[in-house]
Amino acid sequence: MQHAGGQWLEALSELLWRKRQALERLIFKLAVARIVLSIDNREWLAMASDDVAELVDEIEELDRGRIELLERQAGDLDVALTLASLAVAASRASASAATALRSFINLSTVASVITSPLLSLTLGPASRAVPLAL
Repeated sequence: MQHAGGQWLEALSELLWRKRQALERLIFKLAVARIVLSIDNREWLAMASDDVAELVDEIEELDRGRIELLERQAGDLDVALTLASLAVAASRASASAATALRSFINLSTVASVITSPLLSLTLGPASRAVPLAL
């Protein structure tokens, strides 16, 4: 997809706007996942985790589109790929953050499954449930 003149800037602006919206939805879905974890509802945990993972994938796809657009534009202008190189480096950092987020979600899920039965054994049925801070 070639963008003449300033049209590539409009395309870049659109990509960045969509990424911002996806990041806002991600914040909301992370809050939902945290609530689901805090109430120990295993039935909804997989659904909440899937929602977060889908948004992380969407954000990664938008980043790839942004990088491709910047590289293409830099190539069309026969300019050094400094800006595109920075975008690639930022994307790699973003991918590392996404991987860390997925690991955290998976670890939280495993921890919840493991600790829930242990807490009931340790505290016993007569004890009041103590909410765990997340």
